[in-house]
Amino acid sequence: MRTLGTIFLAGAALLATGCVADHKTVPLGSDYPSRPPAATIQGHVTVPAGDGSQDFTGGDCVGDRGFEDISEGAQVKLVSREGYVLAVGRLNHGIVSEVFPDDGSVIAGMANKCSFAFRIEGVSPEMGTYGIAVGNVFRGTNYFTSDQIKEPIDLSLAG
Repeated sequence: MRTLGTIFLAGAALLATGCVADHKTVPLGSDYPSRPPAATIQGHVTVPAGDGSQDFTGGDCVGDRGFEDISEGAQVKLVSREGYVLAVGRLNHGIVSEVFPDDGSVIAGMANKCSFAFRIEGVSPEMGTYGIAVGNVFRGTNYFTSDQIKEPIDLSLAG
């Protein structure tokens, strides 16, 4: 038992002096460089408006047929150039962002485009290129630089 106590005391002494293999210890009160603060990416995904959308700008809407994967709650993934998921946000509910012009046609005044806002929080600003993927895998990934993600991102799918 005496040997176990001696080993314990020796280990405690090493920890107290900061002599631990493969770990860097920083004295309390030192000026250790910190990581840059996490960023938030904001933007919109716009798709053609579908049946059931309100016919005025700012009204509630849904995506047209073929865009069922672009809907409230759908994931918006921030990925690295290598395809690793770095952070995830979600689409808000759809808002009519454009109606067809009043040109006398049958579709005049109907909802034309449906826009879904999103936020991705906790983004490390240290990477040079970021990918944003939304919807099914066939929609692909759009890439942006660290400067571009400082401004709102607007993704338009199918016109």
